[in-house]
Amino acid sequence: RHFSFVFIVAVNSEADTYTLPTSREIRERIDSSNKERTRNCLRLQFLTASRISEIAGPKGIQGRNLQLTSHEGHPVAVFTIKVAKTKGRVKAAALPMEPQYEPWASSLVEYFKRIQPNQLAFDLSTTMVSRDSHELFKGLYYPIEEYGDVAGHWRPLCTHGLRHLRATELSMYYGFDELDVKIMSGWKFPAGQVASRYVHLHWSRYLSKLLKPLPT
Repeated sequence: RHFSFVFIVAVNSEADTYTLPTSREIRERIDSSNKERTRNCLRLQFLTASRISEIAGPKGIQGRNLQLTSHEGHPVAVFTIKVAKTKGRVKAAALPMEPQYEPWASSLVEYFKRIQPNQLAFDLSTTMVSRDSHELFKGLYYPIEEYGDVAGHWRPLCTHGLRHLRATELSMYYGFDELDVKIMSGWKFPAGQVASRYVHLHWSRYLSKLLKPLPT
């Protein structure tokens, strides 16, 4: 059974039913890119539920921002990523290395091994990656909730949509709770919440939840 979600969104005052793309569809579209940097950039953005500006562009991740470690006997790749729109805060997003849990992890590690420590891992403009993503995801859509005077609607899938779809997958398939999702994605903690000061320590909180076969 494909892992997907159904949303009801008010569009033009009528209720239309849409189904989000499955995780398999998203992965297949990304894998279909013949541009290695773009392919790995989108892989990392999706898996870490990041903004594209946190992965690519002048403030993106560098070669030194990968650490290989282990957790309870499982090899782990930990990516340290600067969180956009914060005062220098970073997040540590961890992925299991075993292919039955995350087949993209080893490919990303091999890619990073070729990057110098102070070199940008993805020396691409965010505009370029976004343009490529629109081509790769043509025909796929994700929902935008109602905000202000704008009715809820569906938008063609793009890099911004990847972040939200991954957060939904982490919650609904992998069983992440709100704190887990915030640690992985870098979403802001409420002011004064102690966990926000120690977010870099907490990837081990969710790692075991990722030790699960991919959604199909």
